[in-house]
Amino acid sequence: MCASTNNSSTAISPGTFHEVELRDPPPRIVAGRWRVRFVRWLFVTIGLIVPALLVGLGVRSQMRNTELRERGAPAVGRIVERILPSKDTPPRVVVEYSVAGVSYRLTEGVDRDAFMDMPIGQEQNVVYRPNDPGDSITQRRLDRERDGSATAWALYLTAALLWLVTTPIWIYVARTNGRLRHLAIYGVPASGTVTAIARYGSAKYDTWRLEYEFPAGGTTRAGKAYMNSGPLKKLGDVGATATVLYDPNDEKRHGLFVVIDQLYRIVTHESVSKP
Repeated sequence: MCASTNNSSTAISPGTFHEVELRDPPPRIVAGRWRVRFVRWLFVTIGLIVPALLVGLGVRSQMRNTELRERGAPAVGRIVERILPSKDTPPRVVVEYSVAGVSYRLTEGVDRDAFMDMPIGQEQNVVYRPNDPGDSITQRRLDRERDGSATAWALYLTAALLWLVTTPIWIYVARTNGRLRHLAIYGVPASGTVTAIARYGSAKYDTWRLEYEFPAGGTTRAGKAYMNSGPLKKLGDVGATATVLYDPNDEKRHGLFVVIDQLYRIVTHESVSKP
């Protein structure tokens, strides 16, 4: 639905605004709500911690391959099982070999063409760590990975993709949240009017697009905001009054108080003075 209004909404003094948080003039004291902290740690985890762990695992895999190539001991094994490929895994072979009378098994993925030429009973040269005979690799794969462990390169690539995808999103979210935080601290309140409300995106998502107008600097400015039905119910329908915070130094920067309040809590002087 969409509508417009000619209501003569005017800016209201912070001291008389009905929101308790806005009765204190700027600059205000603000604190990030759990959503801000959660998003921050989410991006730190996905964009920094997880890639760092993946790189660490890649380095470990590369060091293992280097150790097997330089100090590994040879053994001759035989293919004892062939595992057909599935939707998520390549074909694999199970190689059994013995060290000092003890049998070990190595499961290794192979490409489809090689798999067709690897019958059960075929001999396979194996290289194992002398201090841990169960940790091994086929000579065929070790030769193929002379330029680096395939596992290591896959981990490096995954880490890079995570970083590349999350970094621009985090920059966007940080800039958006930073703008809203600035408005919470320094914003001047004005009484605006809801001019349009419409669902945003698929009906299965609880996301709404709201348009509003408010007076500032002798003119009427317009804006839009996205929210779920929770804060939307606090505003009401088209024509309802909506508190707007705008930057007195740049009136083009503004936001709905109900949206800002979802992310940043304004700490009133009264709450600070309480023991």
